[in-house]
Amino acid sequence: MKVPGPSDRLLDLIFDALEDAVASARDTGQSIVPFLLAQSGDTRRRRPFRVPPQDGAAAAGRRRASDLGADVDCVVFAYDGFITTPAGKSDAILVEAHERGMSRSLVFAQRYRPRTLLRHFSTLGNPVLLAASEPFLPGRPAATSRDVDFF
Repeated sequence: MKVPGPSDRLLDLIFDALEDAVASARDTGQSIVPFLLAQSGDTRRRRPFRVPPQDGAAAAGRRRASDLGADVDCVVFAYDGFITTPAGKSDAILVEAHERGMSRSLVFAQRYRPRTLLRHFSTLGNPVLLAASEPFLPGRPAATSRDVDFF
C-alpha cells in the first residue's frame, strides 16, 4: 500500500520530537511525559499533556492534536510505549505525525534500553517507520507528496 509521505518540514519535526523524548528518558531515567509539538508557519509550540487513566497515550495525543487550531500545519505527539520485534518486547519512544493535507498519519518508533542501577540508558538501532494510521488534522490530501510503501 502506498500512502503520501512526509515533507521535509514534518520530518524535521518528527526527529526533533524523537531527540527531545530520548534526551528526557536518558536524563530522568523515567518514562517521558507525553507531549505535542505543533508547527504553524515558522512557529513551533511544545505542549506536555496528561494521559487520563482510562485512555492510552496514543488516544489522548490524537484527541489533543485534533483539537488544535486551523493555523497548525503539522503536529507530532510523543509518548512512551512498547513495540514487539522478532527479538521480543522492547521499550520505545513512539511518535505519531501528521501534516495537514496528508491522507494518513505516520507512526515512528525509537527502541531503547532504560537506565537501571547496573546499566546506562541506551538507544537500540535507529528510528523506524512502523505504520500509517488515520489522519488527525483535517484537510484534503496534498497533491505533491512523496509516497511511502507499506507491505
